[in-house]
Amino acid sequence: AGERSPSPGTDSKVPRVQLDGGPVVNSCAEIEPSRTKLDAMIDRTAKQFGVERALVRAVIAAESAYDARAVSRVGAVGLMQLMPATAADYGVSGSDALFDPETNVKTGVRHLKRLLDKYRNDYGRVIMAYNAGEGVVDRTNSNVTYAETLDYTEAVIGHYRSNGGIQPTE
Repeated sequence: AGERSPSPGTDSKVPRVQLDGGPVVNSCAEIEPSRTKLDAMIDRTAKQFGVERALVRAVIAAESAYDARAVSRVGAVGLMQLMPATAADYGVSGSDALFDPETNVKTGVRHLKRLLDKYRNDYGRVIMAYNAGEGVVDRTNSNVTYAETLDYTEAVIGHYRSNGGIQPTE
C-alpha cells in the first residue's frame, strides 16, 4: 500500500497509488498479475475452450513476451496482441478492455479455437493466420511469403515445442 495522489496530467477520478517508493500507477489497472497467476489463468482458459495450453503460451510468448500492456505498431493490444476489430468479432469492444489479461486471453483463445476448427488443427496454418490474417492464408493457399509471418511462425513453433507441444506444425 502507499500514498494515493493524482499525477500531473492524469484523470484525478482514477485512483492512483505509489507502491514502495516506485512510480505512481493507476491502482488495479496498471498492476499486472504475477506470471504464476497468468499461467494458471491461461491454463484454465485453454482447457475451457479446448485449445492446447502449449499453443496459447507460445502465442503469448511470441506476441507480447507476457506483457499485458503491449501495443504493436499496428495497434494490436495486450498479451495475445489482438486487433480491436478481431476482438469485436468476439463481443469485446474497445481496446481498453483488451488490456485486461483475462479478457485478452479469453478472446485470443476463442480466436485460436476458431482458427483451429477452420484449418482442421493444422497448427502451421493457424499460426500464420493468427499473424497475417485468414484472408492472406486463404488467398495464398497457405503459401504465405511475408518475412514477418514466416519469422513469427518459426518463433511460435519454437515456443510451442519448448512448452511441451507435440502436434505437427508443418
